[in-house]
Amino acid sequence: MAVGHKLGFRPASGPGATAVDGLLAKVARGDAGAFASVCDLVSGAVYGLVRRIVWDQRRADQVATEALVEVWRSASQFRPAEGSGLSWVLTMARRRALSQAGAAAVGGTAGLARAGAAPELAAASLAAHRGLASLPGPQREAVLLACCGCTWLEMADLTGVPAATVAERLRDGLRGLSSRPEMEDR
Repeated sequence: MAVGHKLGFRPASGPGATAVDGLLAKVARGDAGAFASVCDLVSGAVYGLVRRIVWDQRRADQVATEALVEVWRSASQFRPAEGSGLSWVLTMARRRALSQAGAAAVGGTAGLARAGAAPELAAASLAAHRGLASLPGPQREAVLLACCGCTWLEMADLTGVPAATVAERLRDGLRGLSSRPEMEDR
């Protein structure tokens, strides 16, 4: 299943993020139709996020597909009390993309290891990961969606939250990230 053809973010036309939550429960029970619906709702955001981390288009498409397969395999691990389904999916995609980018850097395919930048890239990636993990779910979701290139209106449409609330969550999330000591030099 290739998702690269969905380069941009496509906001959900339905109830948004809560739809992903409910669908993930069905996916956990092996419902392939629910999985197809989850993919329709999130694949653009997943690919957009992965593409910002993995610069090679073919590899980004592969990583995004792998992330969606991981959603299928691990849907039973999703806990709605810990955050939205969309945040959960995007976090998995981000981890997979960072893992791929790190492997490419260490392997020298990106030319970073030879240039001595791989340790700095790894440190920055780890700091960003820890920073995102420290944010409350709604703020983390807003920051991740912004990284995918979503506008406030697109985020509001997807999450079912007013645009002003989305803007506030994004602002607070970015402030939370910038106030972390490990992010000061980034």
